[in-house]
Amino acid sequence: MNFAAKLTALIDSCGTNQSKLGRESGFGQSTISAMTQGRRRPYLDQGLTLARLLGVSLDYLADDELDEPPAPALTEDERMILRVVRASGLDADELLQVVMHHQRGKLVAAAHSTERMP
Repeated sequence: MNFAAKLTALIDSCGTNQSKLGRESGFGQSTISAMTQGRRRPYLDQGLTLARLLGVSLDYLADDELDEPPAPALTEDERMILRVVRASGLDADELLQVVMHHQRGKLVAAAHSTERMP
């Protein structure tokens, strides 16, 4: 997908419009319009600004070979969870059953502890 098509799709998916993006970026609506029509490509600094405002990487926005934005990077907590899951040797369904059983146990224990309160 080329730059102009990506920019148009991102403007639509973000619920914004060319005028608003022009104001937020400081480029003006006419510049954004020229970019969406394929008559102009942004300079590097403009591309970075647009990528940040639209929530995508500059690589995705600038590379016509990339049709889908890359998945967001994992947080440290997500990486730790992934390591634990892989180390468990369980498949996704088995792991889900273990988590649900554990949560049910916690809920039952909480219910019993509140029953004992005066």
